[in-house]
Order: sequence, then C-alpha cells, then structure tokens
Amino acid sequence: MRNPGTRAAFEKCAAAPPHVGVSSDGARIGAVAREGQAKESGACGACVGALAWARQQTCQPCVQPADEPGDYQMACVKQAVVRHLPAIDSTEGKDEVAVLCDKLCDDIRDGLLQAIDKACPGQPAYMLGGIQINGPTEGPELLAIRHFELRAPDGTLTDKMAALERALDLQVNGFN
Repeated sequence: MRNPGTRAAFEKCAAAPPHVGVSSDGARIGAVAREGQAKESGACGACVGALAWARQQTCQPCVQPADEPGDYQMACVKQAVVRHLPAIDSTEGKDEVAVLCDKLCDDIRDGLLQAIDKACPGQPAYMLGGIQINGPTEGPELLAIRHFELRAPDGTLTDKMAALERALDLQVNGFN
C-alpha cells in the first residue's frame, strides 16, 4: 500500500529536464540514433543548432523572442546559449553540449523557483531537476538527477538529495 502522503507530495513537485543525446557507442554527447533514421542526429537539436548559430555571429548577439516569430522556444534557447557561451568556451576537456545542458538545467531550476513562488506563494514544493539522457533506441531513457530540493513556505530551500539517494538505494538493494 502506498503512503497516503506520497500523492500529495508529488502534486507539489516540479520537474522539467533539458535533454541530451549520447551516441550508440557512448563516445559522442549531443548525438543520438533515432528509430527510422539512417544516421545519428543532434540531441538536443535546438541546443546544438543554437550553439552553432552563436559561434557564427561576428558580435555578441542579442536575441529577443520577438526576433523569431513563431518560434519563441528557439529564441529562448538562443538567449541561453549566448548568456552561457563564455562559460562553455572556458571549459577545457568537457563536451560543450554537456556543459550547455548543465547550464540549461540551472536555468530551468531558477525559472521553476520563480514560477512556484508566483503560483504557490507560501506553499511547500519539491523540486526535482536533472538532464534527460537519450541513448540508442534499444536502450532505456535515463535521467541524471542534478538536484532534489524542498522549498519551504518561507522560500528557503533544503537539499533533499541525500534522502533521495537513500530511498533509491533501498529500492535497488532492498530493505535491510
């Protein structure tokens, strides 16, 4: 029998991960083999495209959502890429798409906190964030969990990652 508080807790849980592909051989981040396609393609395609676009600019671009009518989401991705380009360029030895997804995960977390504060002022809420990992079509979809937090009614955040790890360990290794 489920804990009756579980449903109530998850009704106030926000999760929205960016996604990244990993090639079938595991060697390339930002590419994934999709069912029905002969070769691997970009994942997240919007992030890969926005990163290529930002690299082609001759000056610091300023993209506003109104600059791309009909594709508000792509304009927002371009804004994020431009904002994070210095951090992406300064990381040596790390895949730039992985770094970008990491930064987008932080952006989504910040946006969710603002949305929760507006939509549910004074209410507790759990925040689960991570990066969805798309792999080969025959493999499972994965979530690299980055944070699990409780936002208290007063707005303070408590890191609940250790509690989540303990709970997942119990699920995997049994209740000892």
